[in-house]
Amino acid sequence: MDSYVSKPIKPQELFEAIESVFTDLSEVETTSGETRPAHDPINMGEVLERAGGDVELVMEVAGLFLDNCPMLLSEMQEAIARQDSKALERAAHTLKGSAANLVAKSVSEAASRLEMIGRDGEITRAQEAYKVLEEEVQRLSPVLATLGKAE
Repeated sequence: MDSYVSKPIKPQELFEAIESVFTDLSEVETTSGETRPAHDPINMGEVLERAGGDVELVMEVAGLFLDNCPMLLSEMQEAIARQDSKALERAAHTLKGSAANLVAKSVSEAASRLEMIGRDGEITRAQEAYKVLEEEVQRLSPVLATLGKAE
């Protein structure tokens, strides 16, 4: 554990604890060996605003995302392997919505690309798009896990 926020949770303390975990990140290396500038995987101010300032609600939504994301990723992998564009579209759509609830734009956009690939039936492009989604989820997950530890 890199940080701790005690109850009652104060939004500013929570944001500072999360940001402290990521202050050393200036670039992200992709699986293709490229580097790109790091960006926040979640907009904490906006997600808290959408939740009406309810930190516990944000923590609950983050927990649900962490619980459901592995299953959705698995469904997408299986759909790609079976070349089932409709199953890919459904799973990607669900993950896109979950990420959008958390204002996790990179994950939501990556899932949206897979949803479109499924909708268009262009499953041959799915594997590369899936890798991007997986990278974005790997960046987001530790941030969400930090939210769960802020009890």
